[in-house]
Amino acid sequence: MFTRGAALTSLLAIASTVPAGVRIDLVPTPNTADYMPGQDVQIDVNLVQDPAGSDHLLRLVQFDFAAPSNDAFPMITLGATHSMASINFWDFSSKQNCVSTPTMCGAGHFVDDDLPTGPGILGTEMLAIAYYFTDSTNLMENPAAQLTLPVSTAVRVGRMTVKMPSPAVTTTYTLDVINTGNQDANRGGVVYYGFGVNQGDPVTILRANNAAPNNLTGGTREFRVAVVPSDVMLVSSVPACDESLWRRRNNFVDLNFSGTIGLPGQGQVRVEEMIANGVREDVTSQFTFTIRPNGTTLRVQQLQGVNVAGRVDNMNPVPSDGLVNHRQWYRIRRNGWPGVADFQRAFVVQVGDADSNRQVNSLDVSKVNGFGTCFNVAVNCPEKIRGDVDGNNNLNSLDVSEINGVGTSFAVSKPMGHNCVP
Repeated sequence: MFTRGAALTSLLAIASTVPAGVRIDLVPTPNTADYMPGQDVQIDVNLVQDPAGSDHLLRLVQFDFAAPSNDAFPMITLGATHSMASINFWDFSSKQNCVSTPTMCGAGHFVDDDLPTGPGILGTEMLAIAYYFTDSTNLMENPAAQLTLPVSTAVRVGRMTVKMPSPAVTTTYTLDVINTGNQDANRGGVVYYGFGVNQGDPVTILRANNAAPNNLTGGTREFRVAVVPSDVMLVSSVPACDESLWRRRNNFVDLNFSGTIGLPGQGQVRVEEMIANGVREDVTSQFTFTIRPNGTTLRVQQLQGVNVAGRVDNMNPVPSDGLVNHRQWYRIRRNGWPGVADFQRAFVVQVGDADSNRQVNSLDVSKVNGFGTCFNVAVNCPEKIRGDVDGNNNLNSLDVSEINGVGTSFAVSKPMGHNCVP
């Protein structure tokens, strides 16, 4: 808005190295751990005394946006902060004369409130305000016009909007308003206060590239832009879709996905008893859900035993009972689980189906006898796992007895209207 010139530099020619401290805080709204690609974030630029001394009236505040790390941000917008005074970025709302008389915001200041791309007197991508006077007959401090840096509270001196980058993967970016690392004495962040007229009011100059205690601190902030991966997809299941669940208890299905998954929330995966073109009942409460150590497999495991006495087959109009039933078809499906593509797997419960042909008869007894005895089937002989009919993770004569107790069970037709997805 106002071109910087020799007046700005000569006005502030008095220098001192009196120890002082100012920290620049960049305060985002919203203030979250992660941001979305392309998200617009409002940034308040606050000054805080650190370490604290006494209240100070600010004579010059300068920010430098030329740090290389800022190149990653696609847009930094300096919106209007005081439209009546035609000021962008700089915020004088902490002054009562600005609040009561909006045209007085920034009165008595040289104001640079844009980020030119071409060369300027102090260089490109610089912002600055410098107080000179509101009354040419009084060149002393002016609490009514100058920004005050209090002892114990932060003061907002600027506001802008920053658009987050859009990386291919989750990445952390640094916003820098003081051009850290730049050793040019005319660049970087600068804060002046004091008039140097008497010992009690020395001129103090703080710079981003000075040594402590005459250095500015802060002035940078990291923003983590989180890229949400595309929905992971179901790639396989064990057992495969349309196969049988053969145990009396502890049946489980492993659903294998294309990427890492989190545990679904309540109701986000359902287990339902199927009938033609619909479901008879939701039996999800009969199952637990756990993530396997590989991070990509969801195990859906039955809590209670299979009811082998209640129903004949899924086509009969028998009432629901809330149990997992022998000779019934069940589906496991996504029900709004975020980050996971739709899926559906169907299984028929045939207690004793050791040979995996979706029915139970004397051939299954022969199959189990042929497996022989094995304790801790899952670890010692997983290739014989279908021999564990009673679900106690051991393979022995008790499994044969379980099949004999169930009796012959011919194949049950899958209800129409239920497809494997994908």
